[in-house]
Amino acid sequence: AAAPMVSGTIALMREANPALDWRNAQHILIDTAQKNGLYDVNNDGIIDGGDVDGVINAGLDNFNVRTAFSGAGDSDADGNIDYDTDGDGNADPYHTGWFQNAAGNWVSDNFGFGMVDANAAVQTAATWTPVHSELHVDSLTQVIANGLVNEANLGGRNSLSNIDTYFTESDLHVEWVEITINATVQDQDDLMLAIRSPGGTQSILMAPGGGSTQANINNFTFTTNQFWDEDAEGVWTLQALDTGVGDGQNATIDDWQMTI
Repeated sequence: AAAPMVSGTIALMREANPALDWRNAQHILIDTAQKNGLYDVNNDGIIDGGDVDGVINAGLDNFNVRTAFSGAGDSDADGNIDYDTDGDGNADPYHTGWFQNAAGNWVSDNFGFGMVDANAAVQTAATWTPVHSELHVDSLTQVIANGLVNEANLGGRNSLSNIDTYFTESDLHVEWVEITINATVQDQDDLMLAIRSPGGTQSILMAPGGGSTQANINNFTFTTNQFWDEDAEGVWTLQALDTGVGDGQNATIDDWQMTI
């Protein structure tokens, strides 16, 4: 259902502004997206999770907002730890909650930047000033001499270990970031990968769980737009964690490359 809804909205945007291209359309959709009911209705500085029968429930303030990556036990008895990454008490290994990036944009692994607001998008498109031409910053492939990934249970947001860094003096405003990785791992199901921006935003590229038994990561490119509008300048940090505690199969990140 999302594809025709977004396509139709973009068609209306281009009717209002025929010169609109795909990059500018992305900017408008992000700038005008609604947060699917997640608003700070009571002005306490925390996005509200929702309401019950039209009444805001203060107990839902932190619902669906990323606060930690914490183990929730093996709820389905499959031998693997299930993770409650949004703090609602339910195991959700691929869901890491809403969070605010360093540019002030709220973003979610499940919902992107929110729900399309067709009216706001069309109104914005009609008077939109185009962004500058696209530029790239490409790191060289960085071979990691000791890319051993620490083995540990997933805990707080700081439980991932820093594997390697890349520094850029570029003053680009970020749209997309691509990370290409080669890694030696016995079970991808155990591995968590993240990239941390100079502004401190932590984007999860790969989460543990899911039942995969595939080994190794061979020249695979992960793509994230969760740093949208952030400044590129500074130190970017590749982070990882091997959640297969005690299995004697330590993962290693062999090399990586990033494009901003």
